Amino acid sequence: MRVPEFPEANHPLLDSLKTQRDSELLRQFQDYPDQGKFFAAIFYRYYPIVYGLILQNLVTPEVTNYLLALVWRQFFYEMRGLVFEDLPLDSLQDWLIYHTGAFLREVSVPEMITYDLETTPPPLWCYVEQGLENLDPLSRFILVMSEKFNWNQTRIIAYLQAEGQTISLEEVNHYLEQGYTDLQASLPADIRAIYLESYG
Repeated sequence: MRVPEFPEANHPLLDSLKTQRDSELLRQFQDYPDQGKFFAAIFYRYYPIVYGLILQNLVTPEVTNYLLALVWRQFFYEMRGLVFEDLPLDSLQDWLIYHTGAFLREVSVPEMITYDLETTPPPLWCYVEQGLENLDPLSRFILVMSEKFNWNQTRIIAYLQAEGQTISLEEVNHYLEQGYTDLQASLPADIRAIYLESYG
């Protein structure tokens, strides 16, 4: 199975970071949480190694892609507090390899996987999930049920009514539209530029 390729890895915002040292990228990722390019640059530098480690577990392409996203989501949060100088190992690469192994020993794979690596590369997924956490709870619920589980408005209304919340079709559409707007606005500008806007 081939290691996936990501055309956006050559985006000008990421190209300019290819010569930076790991320590610089990590520090900037931590110091500038409103910019996503530093985490994305680390991901594109090291995802082939992590992907190769996952492949050694002889899992299907679908599971491999899902595990790649899952382990990088874990790195996204762990690296926020990682002190490069205090690493017990020699480099960020060694840290990633060690923690990938630890992750694979503990992870359990769900029966149904809805993740799509091609449409949602791990850096984008991390920032979308972070944005979802900041949405109004009702907007988040309606957006997730609609996008992830393909629920239509009627099903969403029926579920909410069963939970004791009366809501109209117009309100569901409003919350859904507002959820999309707020979610996109919550993404760092450089993440929007890399993943949601065309360049060339």
